[in-house]
Amino acid sequence: MVVEFAITGDELWERMERAVERVNDRLRRTVHVLEAAKVPYAVIGGQAVRAWVAQVDEAALRTTQAVDILVRPDDLPALVKAMCAAGVHHRHSSGLDMFVEHPDASARDAVHVLLVGNGEKGGEPNPD
Repeated sequence: MVVEFAITGDELWERMERAVERVNDRLRRTVHVLEAAKVPYAVIGGQAVRAWVAQVDEAALRTTQAVDILVRPDDLPALVKAMCAAGVHHRHSSGLDMFVEHPDASARDAVHVLLVGNGEKGGEPNPD
């Protein structure tokens, strides 16, 4: 079975590059805001793996859409304050705090916050 692409050529390359750059920008902005606000955090999930792989084998580097950060529950108010001051919108949905660029943005295009020692995400325990 052959699948024909509806989008091809330069338009396809540009879409692919924009998608990766949006994730990079989201991660970069989040790290900048948290470091400026002195909110302790850890980048986790696919972006953490991506950073590690970049250290050891750049050719194996892949990206994911998700940006996941881990913070202590006591630091959540400072995180919310700092991110909102930076123009990002806070949303709490299905037990998960997240930050999106505009109120109608998809949860797929968000920074997801996991709290140390609070429950699970995707069936995996949150580390203490």
